[in-house]
Amino acid sequence: AAGALKDGTRTDSPLTDNTEPSPHSPAAPEPADGAGQYVVQPGDCLWRIAAAQLTDSYGSGASNAAIAAATAAWYTANRAVIGNNPNLIYPYQVLTAPPS
Repeated sequence: AAGALKDGTRTDSPLTDNTEPSPHSPAAPEPADGAGQYVVQPGDCLWRIAAAQLTDSYGSGASNAAIAAATAAWYTANRAVIGNNPNLIYPYQVLTAPPS
């Protein structure tokens, strides 16, 4: 049908009925087509993306202050893609990782 992908996901609206978070948390931001890029997955938010980037190989998480700073850096690096609301990102947007 028009406005839907094969899996039934609607493409004609940024909103979906699926309000549950993704069943996975990204282990770390995965590259998209280029180095330093991340493709937003359903259920992602900038906080989770930033936290995944800061989690070490032993699974130890970063402090909330460090995640907040990293979240702001992700937003600053991607404001042109995200727009004026950092809490509103859409699946399949391609984000660029902030400088380390």
